[in-house]
Amino acid sequence: MKSATSGKVGLTPQLAALRQFDLVPVNGYKVPVHPNPAEPAMGWQYRYYDPEQIADMTSAQVRAIGIHCERKDLYVVDLDGKAAVDYVKGEGCDPLGPDIGWRIYRVDDKGDTVVFRWKIPFILTPEQQDLLGRTKFSLSLIHANKEKGIKQEAVEFLGHHCQAVVLGVHPDGGGYHWSGHPNQITTLPDNWFQMLLSARAKVAAKKAGNTPAVRTTDSGQERLKWENPKPKCWICGRPATGPKSGDCRCTQRSDGRLEVHCSQGQTYAPPTGLSPGDLIGGHDGQEWAYVTDKSHGLGDGRVCSVFVIHQPKTMNTPVRALNPVAPTLSIKVAPEEKPDLTYSRLFPAELARAMQVRFSDLPYEDHVVAMAYLSGLSGAVQLGTHICGNPITDYTVPPNIYVATVGQSGQKKTPLIQLAIRKPAISLLRKFREINEDRKNSWIDACKYAKEEGLPRPDQPPQISTHVSGYTGEALNSLLSELETSGVGILIARDELSGLLASLNAYRGGSGGDAQQLLEVFDGHASNEIRCSGDRTYQRCHVSVYGNVQPEVLRKLLKGGDPDGRWARFLFVIMKPMTRRLTTQIREEAMDAIKAAEETMASYITGAMRLEPCTYNLDEKAIELFCNYEHNAAKDALEAPSNAHAALLGKKAAKVLRVAGLLHITRRIHEHLDAAALISTATIQTAIDLVEFLDDWTLNFQEIVEDQHQSEINGVLTHLQRRIHQLAQKSKTFVPWKAIREQMKSSERRGVTAEIAKDAMQALVKQGLGQTQRGRRGGVEYRADKDL
Repeated sequence: MKSATSGKVGLTPQLAALRQFDLVPVNGYKVPVHPNPAEPAMGWQYRYYDPEQIADMTSAQVRAIGIHCERKDLYVVDLDGKAAVDYVKGEGCDPLGPDIGWRIYRVDDKGDTVVFRWKIPFILTPEQQDLLGRTKFSLSLIHANKEKGIKQEAVEFLGHHCQAVVLGVHPDGGGYHWSGHPNQITTLPDNWFQMLLSARAKVAAKKAGNTPAVRTTDSGQERLKWENPKPKCWICGRPATGPKSGDCRCTQRSDGRLEVHCSQGQTYAPPTGLSPGDLIGGHDGQEWAYVTDKSHGLGDGRVCSVFVIHQPKTMNTPVRALNPVAPTLSIKVAPEEKPDLTYSRLFPAELARAMQVRFSDLPYEDHVVAMAYLSGLSGAVQLGTHICGNPITDYTVPPNIYVATVGQSGQKKTPLIQLAIRKPAISLLRKFREINEDRKNSWIDACKYAKEEGLPRPDQPPQISTHVSGYTGEALNSLLSELETSGVGILIARDELSGLLASLNAYRGGSGGDAQQLLEVFDGHASNEIRCSGDRTYQRCHVSVYGNVQPEVLRKLLKGGDPDGRWARFLFVIMKPMTRRLTTQIREEAMDAIKAAEETMASYITGAMRLEPCTYNLDEKAIELFCNYEHNAAKDALEAPSNAHAALLGKKAAKVLRVAGLLHITRRIHEHLDAAALISTATIQTAIDLVEFLDDWTLNFQEIVEDQHQSEINGVLTHLQRRIHQLAQKSKTFVPWKAIREQMKSSERRGVTAEIAKDAMQALVKQGLGQTQRGRRGGVEYRADKDL
């Protein structure tokens, strides 16, 4: 770990060696932190980071690294002091024995080893997990006494919902060092397993003398009462008797579990900054799950925190033991140059927490989920809503967006649509189903009346909705005409955009057809089509598009350039290849937290629908920032090397306004702002960072596609082909694309997919410069045989 003044953490060899674990960034006091220094790490138990993500964080905020014991079948024995070491030795376990593959120890600020302070991680077998459980417990051996200078010594066992710090700076100075390597982590030996069972039994025996009972008060609530001479609240430790007593209450739920209402007092208070479902260790040695904060009920305005005793609900799913990861090619990697695009920066705190809880177990970066959710939000915005970037020139756009998520098959693109777009809009879609039912019934009644009166039968009204997955040009015009009357917009959400995108390439008889239509509705233009089947007229519309596309499909679509700017209208969101292991323990509290998170996400969608249509304006500094950005983008477009680049650069400013408007709408809903509230400079800057990051990838992708296309025609090596050959030449053997990519600059590898790299290697082979072979995992490897 670098010093606090050295900028970013950086990917050190030790940090890279922790790749097989889910990591926790912590500050100088071993407290989990958020990547954004201004945000607390609420719900850190549901946040999982890889080495590259932590390497990009600031070292002033991140001083050490912990490993999650939640998702990788881990259990860590923490030995604090000589008494702890003597205890485990007395139980037949040797902390320095040959059965220990990886051990973490401390070194003080003078470079001397701090004796008897060790952490030993193990892997639990499924059978051991069933018998031992994953609950954290501690066996205290020597109690601390500050006056006498005595430090606490204990054996601590870290399991479920715990983190063990294994790298970085210790609060007392010095840092953490290793004996062995994380790849050498071993399964928990039988003698250590028996020691843990024995220690847990001793802890339970100590707690048995402090068993609480429950008595009912006159008010109908139940107050804590203990038979032990030293009673205290299970959550905050508040005495049940004496001058500070009486503010914590408990009750028994219908499912038999105890629930505690812990008062947020000055002397005694529960932990704060928790998210629903977060677990804490109680004073009774058990785990308690946070539920919510609520009024104390005493009429004095005080607040209490509600906790319920935790009872894990385990599914009958086999638990896979963690296998040691084989060492890979060691290459120092520079972190990606990526702005802060986390939930907490993009959205209000309430919505950001909900999205973190809902998507923590799925392999998506924050901005990928955010763009999908913003697409769904855009589909709910009232028709007639606009964002004005400059009132003098009337630079005004609607808050609709075209978004395409770019990912390989199997990257869980479909669940993203379901969870980020369709599920939050369920109540909205239900409303339109009811409207359609009423329209149909009214039409049936009109038909009956027409028949009785001998009048012509009226036309059946078309079905309307804010979400569609497919359409024809004529049907879309008809629907937009109906939606204008209702004052709402529409989201075209396709699981696979390839069909829609391919149709944009097929002009019908030179008249434009669906392709031209989709270009025109991007800006909300009017339509006045005269057809034999009837006129389809609307003066304004609001159309957003969202879907998924594979990199190779996108590559084929971009091969012909972008003469009419159809692709420039899209924000392409690349999905980083990553995995998240599905949890095997389904906790009731976590399910409640997910349900609450989904309700929060849905409330912002319905809230957007309820907002009256208006024009949002920028504050004075935001106007200056936006106008400077728009001018620079326009100058870049004039100097662009291709029509595709020019089209994309020319659309940047409009996309920034659209994204800023949607971000502002979430803040308006959260803070109950009126329509006159101005869009802030910070919101415009966030939108700029987001659009720049997405379009930067697209520009590079377009350039690589165009270079390869010209290379195929002219037989000239592209920059990518030269770099692959030069980097592979260093090893003089077959090198996998992943290892070559890690040696490239971030600007060089941005936009380069595995398939593009494979084609570049094949082009080198055709020119007799090298050879390729299939790697052990199915990827392509390249060997450079000749100099360029």
